[in-house]
Amino acid sequence: MSDYYTDITCTEVLKCSNEDAQALVRSLIGDEQPEIFDDGRGLRAVHEDSCFAIEADMRSGEVYFFAERCADIEQIPTAFLQTLGALLRKMGKEHLEFGIAYTGSKHDAGSHGGGSFRIYQDGTLRWPAQVWEQ
Repeated sequence: MSDYYTDITCTEVLKCSNEDAQALVRSLIGDEQPEIFDDGRGLRAVHEDSCFAIEADMRSGEVYFFAERCADIEQIPTAFLQTLGALLRKMGKEHLEFGIAYTGSKHDAGSHGGGSFRIYQDGTLRWPAQVWEQ
Protein backbone atom coordinates (compact mmCIF):
# COMPACT_ATOMS: atom_id res chain seq x y z
CA MET A 1 0.00 0.00 0.00
CA SER A 2 1.24 3.48 -0.87
CA ASP A 3 1.49 6.51 1.35
CA TYR A 4 0.23 9.72 -0.26
CA TYR A 5 1.51 13.23 0.47
CA THR A 6 0.46 16.78 -0.27
CA ASP A 7 3.18 19.43 0.03
CA ILE A 8 2.77 23.17 -0.48
CA THR A 9 5.36 25.89 -0.93
CA CYS A 10 4.93 29.61 -1.36
CA THR A 11 6.54 31.05 -4.50
CA GLU A 12 8.15 33.92 -2.59
CA VAL A 13 9.21 35.19 0.80
CA LEU A 14 7.33 38.23 2.12
CA LYS A 15 8.90 41.14 3.98
CA CYS A 16 6.77 42.45 6.83
CA SER A 17 7.01 43.96 10.30
CA ASN A 18 7.38 41.79 13.39
CA GLU A 19 3.87 42.91 14.40
CA ASP A 20 2.44 41.66 11.10
CA ALA A 21 4.34 38.38 11.46
CA GLN A 22 2.94 37.93 14.98
CA ALA A 23 -0.59 38.65 13.70
CA LEU A 24 -0.18 35.97 11.01
CA VAL A 25 1.04 33.46 13.61
CA ARG A 26 -1.89 34.24 15.95
CA SER A 27 -4.41 33.96 13.12
CA LEU A 28 -2.98 30.57 12.17
CA ILE A 29 -2.63 28.90 15.59
CA GLY A 30 -4.68 31.06 17.94
CA ASP A 31 -3.50 30.99 21.57
CA GLU A 32 -0.96 28.21 21.01
CA GLN A 33 2.69 29.17 21.33
CA PRO A 34 4.86 29.05 18.20
CA GLU A 35 8.11 27.15 18.16
CA ILE A 36 11.08 29.45 18.72
CA PHE A 37 14.38 28.69 16.99
CA ASP A 38 17.64 30.32 15.90
CA ASP A 39 18.32 31.83 19.33
CA GLY A 40 14.90 33.48 19.47
CA ARG A 41 15.14 35.11 16.05
CA GLY A 42 12.83 32.61 14.33
CA LEU A 43 9.24 31.58 14.87
CA ARG A 44 7.52 28.55 13.38
CA ALA A 45 3.81 27.89 13.71
CA VAL A 46 1.94 24.91 12.27
CA HIS A 47 -1.84 24.66 12.13
CA GLU A 48 -2.64 21.13 13.26
CA ASP A 49 -5.67 20.43 11.04
CA SER A 50 -4.33 21.83 7.77
CA CYS A 51 -0.58 21.25 8.36
CA PHE A 52 -0.14 24.78 6.97
CA ALA A 53 2.87 26.54 8.48
CA ILE A 54 4.55 29.92 8.73
CA GLU A 55 8.20 30.57 9.49
CA ALA A 56 9.17 34.09 10.46
CA ASP A 57 12.69 35.49 10.67
CA MET A 58 12.19 38.28 13.19
CA ARG A 59 15.64 39.72 12.47
CA SER A 60 15.20 40.16 8.71
CA GLY A 61 11.42 40.67 8.75
CA GLU A 62 10.79 37.81 6.35
CA VAL A 63 7.94 35.30 6.47
CA TYR A 64 7.52 32.12 4.46
CA PHE A 65 4.54 29.78 4.16
CA PHE A 66 4.50 26.04 3.47
CA ALA A 67 2.86 22.74 4.35
CA GLU A 68 4.52 19.36 4.60
CA ARG A 69 3.28 15.87 3.93
CA CYS A 70 -0.44 15.91 4.67
CA ALA A 71 -1.60 19.41 3.80
CA ASP A 72 -5.36 20.02 3.72
CA ILE A 73 -6.02 23.37 2.06
CA GLU A 74 -9.68 23.36 3.01
CA GLN A 75 -8.71 23.37 6.71
CA ILE A 76 -6.63 26.58 6.56
CA PRO A 77 -8.30 28.92 9.07
CA THR A 78 -10.44 31.72 7.63
CA ALA A 79 -8.86 34.10 10.14
CA PHE A 80 -5.44 33.35 8.66
CA LEU A 81 -6.65 33.90 5.08
CA GLN A 82 -8.19 37.23 6.12
CA THR A 83 -5.02 38.33 7.97
CA LEU A 84 -2.81 37.39 5.03
CA GLY A 85 -5.19 39.18 2.66
CA ALA A 86 -4.99 42.33 4.78
CA LEU A 87 -1.18 42.15 4.72
CA LEU A 88 -1.22 41.75 0.93
CA ARG A 89 -3.44 44.87 0.68
CA LYS A 90 -1.08 46.78 2.95
CA MET A 91 1.87 45.70 0.77
CA GLY A 92 0.07 46.55 -2.48
CA LYS A 93 0.30 42.93 -3.68
CA GLU A 94 -2.70 41.54 -5.55
CA HIS A 95 -2.07 37.94 -4.47
CA LEU A 96 0.41 35.39 -3.16
CA GLU A 97 0.90 32.21 -5.17
CA PHE A 98 1.58 28.70 -3.90
CA GLY A 99 2.68 25.52 -5.62
CA ILE A 100 1.19 22.21 -4.56
CA ALA A 101 2.64 18.74 -5.12
CA TYR A 102 0.78 15.48 -4.81
CA THR A 103 3.20 12.59 -4.38
CA GLY A 104 3.30 9.08 -3.03
CA SER A 105 5.69 6.49 -1.72
CA LYS A 106 5.16 4.38 -4.85
CA HIS A 107 4.70 5.35 -8.45
CA ASP A 108 1.14 4.06 -8.70
CA ALA A 109 -1.09 5.25 -11.51
CA GLY A 110 -2.43 8.70 -10.67
CA SER A 111 -0.34 9.04 -7.52
CA HIS A 112 1.64 12.12 -8.55
CA GLY A 113 0.59 15.54 -9.79
CA GLY A 114 0.55 19.16 -8.90
CA GLY A 115 -0.80 22.61 -9.44
CA SER A 116 -1.00 26.04 -7.93
CA PHE A 117 -3.39 28.33 -6.12
CA ARG A 118 -3.41 31.94 -4.98
CA ILE A 119 -4.55 33.78 -1.90
CA TYR A 120 -5.92 37.26 -2.71
CA GLN A 121 -6.29 40.53 -0.80
CA ASP A 122 -9.86 39.69 0.18
CA GLY A 123 -8.70 36.47 1.82
CA THR A 124 -10.06 34.18 -0.87
CA LEU A 125 -8.18 31.15 -2.06
CA ARG A 126 -8.54 30.56 -5.81
CA TRP A 127 -7.49 27.80 -8.17
CA PRO A 128 -6.58 28.49 -11.81
CA ALA A 129 -9.06 27.74 -14.56
CA GLN A 130 -7.63 24.87 -16.56
CA VAL A 131 -9.07 23.97 -19.93
CA TRP A 132 -7.74 21.20 -22.15
CA GLU A 133 -7.74 21.93 -25.88
CA GLN A 134 -9.33 19.14 -27.86
